[in-house]
Amino acid sequence: MSDETETYGTGLSLTKTAVILAVVVALFAWGVAAAEYAAEAEGWTSVDTPDEDASPGGLRRNRSAGLRLMIGALLAFLWNGVVQIPNAPWVAWFALTNRWWIVVLFLLAELAIAGGAFLLRKLDAELHGKTVRESERPVRPQRRKTRRPARRPPPGYG
Repeated sequence: MSDETETYGTGLSLTKTAVILAVVVALFAWGVAAAEYAAEAEGWTSVDTPDEDASPGGLRRNRSAGLRLMIGALLAFLWNGVVQIPNAPWVAWFALTNRWWIVVLFLLAELAIAGGAFLLRKLDAELHGKTVRESERPVRPQRRKTRRPARRPPPGYG
Protein backbone atom coordinates (compact mmCIF):
# COMPACT_ATOMS: atom_id res chain seq x y z
CA MET A 1 0.00 0.00 0.00
CA SER A 2 1.12 3.53 -0.57
CA ASP A 3 1.68 6.00 2.26
CA GLU A 4 -1.26 8.08 1.07
CA THR A 5 -3.85 5.39 1.71
CA GLU A 6 -2.35 4.51 5.07
CA THR A 7 -2.29 8.06 6.43
CA TYR A 8 -5.45 9.37 4.78
CA GLY A 9 -8.15 10.12 7.30
CA THR A 10 -5.89 10.56 10.31
CA GLY A 11 -5.87 13.83 12.22
CA LEU A 12 -8.50 16.57 12.29
CA SER A 13 -11.18 16.56 9.66
CA LEU A 14 -11.46 19.44 7.24
CA THR A 15 -14.69 20.64 8.85
CA LYS A 16 -13.17 20.72 12.36
CA THR A 17 -10.12 22.57 11.08
CA ALA A 18 -12.26 25.17 9.30
CA VAL A 19 -14.43 25.67 12.40
CA ILE A 20 -11.39 26.09 14.65
CA LEU A 21 -9.86 28.60 12.22
CA ALA A 22 -13.16 30.51 12.01
CA VAL A 23 -13.36 30.70 15.81
CA VAL A 24 -9.77 31.99 16.01
CA VAL A 25 -10.52 34.67 13.39
CA ALA A 26 -13.71 35.65 15.24
CA LEU A 27 -11.81 35.97 18.53
CA PHE A 28 -9.17 38.10 16.82
CA ALA A 29 -11.93 40.27 15.34
CA TRP A 30 -13.40 40.69 18.83
CA GLY A 31 -9.97 41.69 20.14
CA VAL A 32 -9.50 44.30 17.42
CA ALA A 33 -13.01 45.72 17.93
CA ALA A 34 -12.52 45.80 21.71
CA ALA A 35 -9.16 47.55 21.32
CA GLU A 36 -10.67 50.16 18.99
CA TYR A 37 -13.55 50.76 21.41
CA ALA A 38 -11.25 50.99 24.44
CA ALA A 39 -8.91 53.38 22.64
CA GLU A 40 -11.78 55.65 21.58
CA ALA A 41 -14.00 55.52 24.67
CA GLU A 42 -11.50 55.00 27.47
CA GLY A 43 -8.24 56.35 26.04
CA TRP A 44 -6.62 52.92 26.32
CA THR A 45 -3.23 52.18 24.78
CA SER A 46 -1.78 48.71 24.63
CA VAL A 47 1.64 49.65 26.03
CA ASP A 48 3.58 52.75 26.77
CA THR A 49 6.47 52.89 24.34
CA PRO A 50 9.75 53.43 26.14
CA ASP A 51 12.05 56.29 25.26
CA GLU A 52 14.80 55.27 22.90
CA ASP A 53 17.36 56.80 25.21
CA ALA A 54 16.38 54.45 28.04
CA SER A 55 18.63 51.66 26.76
CA PRO A 56 22.24 52.27 25.77
CA GLY A 57 21.90 50.70 22.28
CA GLY A 58 18.51 52.21 21.50
CA LEU A 59 15.36 50.20 20.90
CA ARG A 60 16.50 48.91 17.52
CA ARG A 61 19.63 47.28 18.87
CA ASN A 62 18.27 46.02 22.15
CA ARG A 63 16.38 42.87 21.15
CA SER A 64 15.28 41.94 24.63
CA ALA A 65 13.55 45.31 25.10
CA GLY A 66 11.76 44.86 21.78
CA LEU A 67 10.71 41.33 22.72
CA ARG A 68 9.43 42.51 26.11
CA LEU A 69 7.49 45.26 24.35
CA MET A 70 5.88 42.80 21.91
CA ILE A 71 4.94 40.32 24.63
CA GLY A 72 3.55 43.13 26.78
CA ALA A 73 1.49 44.44 23.87
CA LEU A 74 0.12 40.96 23.14
CA LEU A 75 -0.81 40.36 26.77
CA ALA A 76 -2.44 43.79 26.99
CA PHE A 77 -4.40 43.07 23.78
CA LEU A 78 -5.63 39.72 25.14
CA TRP A 79 -6.47 41.17 28.55
CA ASN A 80 -8.39 44.05 26.99
CA GLY A 81 -10.43 41.54 24.98
CA VAL A 82 -11.41 39.79 28.21
CA VAL A 83 -12.07 43.01 30.12
CA GLN A 84 -14.36 44.36 27.38
CA ILE A 85 -16.69 41.32 27.44
CA PRO A 86 -19.18 43.08 29.78
CA ASN A 87 -19.24 45.99 27.30
CA ALA A 88 -20.06 43.67 24.37
CA PRO A 89 -23.18 45.55 23.18
CA TRP A 90 -21.33 48.88 23.15
CA VAL A 91 -18.28 47.36 21.48
CA ALA A 92 -20.47 45.80 18.77
CA TRP A 93 -22.39 49.05 18.25
CA PHE A 94 -19.16 51.03 18.10
CA ALA A 95 -17.67 48.62 15.56
CA LEU A 96 -20.80 48.66 13.39
CA THR A 97 -21.19 52.44 13.38
CA ASN A 98 -17.69 53.90 13.66
CA ARG A 99 -15.35 51.12 12.54
CA TRP A 100 -17.48 49.30 9.96
CA TRP A 101 -14.37 48.30 8.03
CA ILE A 102 -13.45 45.93 10.88
CA VAL A 103 -16.76 44.13 10.49
CA VAL A 104 -16.49 43.97 6.70
CA LEU A 105 -12.87 42.80 6.79
CA PHE A 106 -13.49 40.00 9.24
CA LEU A 107 -16.73 38.91 7.53
CA LEU A 108 -14.73 38.58 4.33
CA ALA A 109 -12.13 36.54 6.21
CA GLU A 110 -14.84 34.21 7.55
CA LEU A 111 -16.32 33.83 4.07
CA ALA A 112 -12.87 33.04 2.70
CA ILE A 113 -12.46 30.31 5.32
CA ALA A 114 -15.86 28.80 4.49
CA GLY A 115 -15.22 29.00 0.75
CA GLY A 116 -11.77 27.50 1.09
CA ALA A 117 -13.13 24.62 3.16
CA PHE A 118 -15.83 24.00 0.56
CA LEU A 119 -13.32 23.98 -2.29
CA LEU A 120 -10.91 21.75 -0.40
CA ARG A 121 -13.72 19.31 0.38
CA LYS A 122 -14.63 19.16 -3.31
CA LEU A 123 -10.98 18.64 -4.26
CA ASP A 124 -10.64 15.92 -1.65
CA ALA A 125 -13.71 14.15 -3.02
CA GLU A 126 -12.37 14.37 -6.59
CA LEU A 127 -8.94 13.05 -5.66
CA HIS A 128 -10.30 10.08 -3.75
CA GLY A 129 -13.20 9.37 -6.09
CA LYS A 130 -15.89 9.52 -3.47
CA THR A 131 -18.85 11.64 -2.62
CA VAL A 132 -18.28 14.71 -0.48
CA ARG A 133 -19.83 13.05 2.58
CA GLU A 134 -17.63 9.99 2.38
CA SER A 135 -14.41 11.95 1.83
CA GLU A 136 -14.00 12.82 5.51
CA ARG A 137 -14.35 9.27 6.75
CA PRO A 138 -11.16 7.28 7.30
CA VAL A 139 -10.29 4.86 4.55
CA ARG A 140 -10.30 1.27 5.65
CA PRO A 141 -8.84 -1.52 3.58
CA GLN A 142 -11.49 -3.46 1.69
CA ARG A 143 -11.85 -7.12 2.54
CA ARG A 144 -12.11 -9.58 -0.24
CA LYS A 145 -15.56 -10.97 -0.33
CA THR A 146 -15.61 -14.73 -0.43
CA ARG A 147 -18.59 -16.45 -1.85
CA ARG A 148 -20.29 -18.98 0.34
CA PRO A 149 -21.09 -22.31 -1.16
CA ALA A 150 -24.78 -22.86 -1.78
CA ARG A 151 -26.53 -24.68 1.04
CA ARG A 152 -27.97 -28.02 0.21
CA PRO A 153 -30.59 -29.78 2.23
CA PRO A 154 -29.38 -32.79 4.19
CA PRO A 155 -29.83 -36.17 2.54
CA GLY A 156 -33.37 -37.45 2.72
CA TYR A 157 -35.02 -33.99 2.78
CA GLY A 158 -35.41 -33.13 -0.77
